[in-house]
Amino acid sequence: MDNQLTSIVDGYSPEFITFVKGIFGGGVNLTIGMIIASQMISLNLIFYGIILGVVSYGLSIVFFVSSAQNLGATRSQILFATAPFWGIMFSIFIGEPLTFNLIIAIILLIVAVLITNNIVHNHKHHHNKVEHLHLHSHDDGHHVHKHDSNEFEIYNKDKNKKHTHIHVHNEKHHEHNHFPDLHHKHDH
Repeated sequence: MDNQLTSIVDGYSPEFITFVKGIFGGGVNLTIGMIIASQMISLNLIFYGIILGVVSYGLSIVFFVSSAQNLGATRSQILFATAPFWGIMFSIFIGEPLTFNLIIAIILLIVAVLITNNIVHNHKHHHNKVEHLHLHSHDDGHHVHKHDSNEFEIYNKDKNKKHTHIHVHNEKHHEHNHFPDLHHKHDH
């Protein structure tokens, strides 16, 4: 449920969403930890815990939120589920044996990623007018706006450069191949 809700939040940047999730999640985990430990945790350990959380948890959630907003919750979750695969590859690299079960698991994972990331559909669909903030480029048929600010002038010239700012999508009715991403959360 959290992943689905995260994928539909389009008015905030992945960094802000991660910050809010980290404050609440970190606060709950810290409270549970102190209850289990039956004592206060020293401030220097809390500081190191925050640094560790920002690097290990925070960065992965920023990547996941960005992925969920652009690919949809299911595709993002499948891509993030490849983490054990990279762990397996590293373990084989350092000398662990490659077993039959690992080979089957790797094949199934690769097939799942290929299937879910290559299934697109095409139909006429309607986009309501919306104002939101997310990472985008101007080469996708949905972000055809111009920038007034000199700060963004480069994006008027180079259509495939990614950038983030609040922008408006006018109402539109069209047909093209698409995923259930941030701009395609419509009924069929």
